[in-house]
Amino acid sequence: MRFVLDDGGRVAAGFKPGYDDCAPRAVAIATGRPYSEVYAAMREELVKRGKPSPVPSFGVADTIIHAVLRNWRFVLAHDMLLSGVPPGRLIAHCRTHCVAVIDHVLHDIGPSADDTPVYALWLPGAR
Repeated sequence: MRFVLDDGGRVAAGFKPGYDDCAPRAVAIATGRPYSEVYAAMREELVKRGKPSPVPSFGVADTIIHAVLRNWRFVLAHDMLLSGVPPGRLIAHCRTHCVAVIDHVLHDIGPSADDTPVYALWLPGAR
């Protein structure tokens, strides 16, 4: 799978690089929403759930990602290899990492192997 280096707008939004922010990065890239908007939505979900450290830069649980994406009308599919994802603007949750895939091109801060298992795949739903 082709790879494009993409931080999802993190640095442009004024955040420092180098954090475990794969979820907000992947969601920003795939949805086309500004990184700061995605970060704020994830932080709001963390606060609602009473998380002691509501900072999406340090990783977020699946439930947080799912809540934000459901609000933005994405639908969940399951179980395939990264090389088998359909075309479109997607968020693939691969074990402990989230990546954006746009028309079979991986957008992230590092490449992933084509045979990486995808445990949850978020696709745009009805708008």
